[in-house]
Amino acid sequence: MSAYHRLKSRYQSMRFFESDRLSSPLLTDEELNILFAEYPNIAIEYETLCIRLVALINLFKEKPKENEPLNRLDFTLQLISKALQEAKALNLLLKKIYRYTGMHEVELFKLNKHFTEFRKIEAAPKTITSVKNKDKNATANANKKTFWQRFWAALTLQNFLNWLKSSRAFITKHNLHRLFIARLRRYLLNASALAEALTTNAKLYSEYLHYVDNYFLGPVVAYLSWLFLLPRLLINIFLTLWHTINHHHLGDEERKISWHKRFIIQLRDRWREFANDLIWIPGSIMICFFLLGSLTTIGLALGTAMFAWDSLIAIIEGATKISRVNYIIQQHTARLEANKLDPVNRAELIDYIEELKKLRTHEIKQHTLNIANRITITLLSLVIVPAFFVLPLYIPVIASTLLLCLSIAIYYINEKFRAERPEAKFDNLDLKTYSEFKNIYSLGLQRKGSLEVEFSAVNRDFNASPYAKRDNNEGSEPSPITTPERCQSVYFF
Repeated sequence: MSAYHRLKSRYQSMRFFESDRLSSPLLTDEELNILFAEYPNIAIEYETLCIRLVALINLFKEKPKENEPLNRLDFTLQLISKALQEAKALNLLLKKIYRYTGMHEVELFKLNKHFTEFRKIEAAPKTITSVKNKDKNATANANKKTFWQRFWAALTLQNFLNWLKSSRAFITKHNLHRLFIARLRRYLLNASALAEALTTNAKLYSEYLHYVDNYFLGPVVAYLSWLFLLPRLLINIFLTLWHTINHHHLGDEERKISWHKRFIIQLRDRWREFANDLIWIPGSIMICFFLLGSLTTIGLALGTAMFAWDSLIAIIEGATKISRVNYIIQQHTARLEANKLDPVNRAELIDYIEELKKLRTHEIKQHTLNIANRITITLLSLVIVPAFFVLPLYIPVIASTLLLCLSIAIYYINEKFRAERPEAKFDNLDLKTYSEFKNIYSLGLQRKGSLEVEFSAVNRDFNASPYAKRDNNEGSEPSPITTPERCQSVYFF
């Protein structure tokens, strides 16, 4: 029910989806073209598949009962086994793609962490400590190296490229702090101008603030506006050329792709940062060095135009991401409406589509907030500077105050959205209770002596599945399981 099965059914003649091909060092041209065309959608489906895997394992949070129905345990454990095998396959696919493109360093770290969690799930009901000890031993052996050994190892080409990618991620993460400093400066200048107009006692404070702004705060904000973003632009240009031009450091599979396809792949992943930096850096340099004195108003108008450009980028980015999720939902809905699935797979696909719809709802909320934020900033920037219009001095003060408060509010709202985002939280899994259920199932198999757990046996009798208990009316459509609580009441009672 995932991208793994959709691609596999579309290209039945390919051996790419066999386990030996997943670890193979070389892929055919057809396989590479499929991967690079599909991987944004595969990444979305991998995320949804991990969410489903965690939800299935979380069904085992309560202690098992002595008379646990064996057929229900069988079905649920096989669903977990199926989701686990698919997640591992897509994990390997995405790691292979991300290494080719030179992108998604954070995603690579997350994929490696997920794969460790997959090993822990597979190890249950065996002792999970063996996996942890293995990781600890690897870390301890790495720490045994001397300082100079670690120093020279860090100077390798791959580590240099990783450093460039991490620097790019650092700039993207902390750009909001730079914007907050710039908006705080504008608020202080507007507030001092209003205070000076209202009372003569504020004249000394206003002169001191203007002195600090002319010799320290103003130049720092002006230079940071382009110096902060320039390294990210240079890193993106360097990595784009690195993966576009043929050289002996490229991998064999990456060299098999034509240079213009590699270039398009890089632009597809970096277009947002290129679109932002190629406008903001030249514009900020113009404002910093040329649009001064009597041309300050033109510089402020240019800054407002750049904020409007940011709004356009946010709209395009949100539409692109949501359209990808909609495309995947439409693909699976078409399979559902074809009525070629047995009842078990049909019910499972309904659950999967529901998870995708939850992800789409979250993406719509987050991107709508981002677009509204950019448009509001653009509108406030029109009245934040008194030079644009003949307005009372308190209007720019109110606008700059709102802009400052908006920056703080957006930061905390984004953190809240990030915390509420549907994602696979492997750290919260109770593998101990899950192991107890697997032990009960193993003992039950030994008592019966007839059942056998096989990955291909998921499509068994629908009446033995937990989906059969959802609706008692004959001929009714199986309703999707949407919450762990409902799943728990269905599977174990």
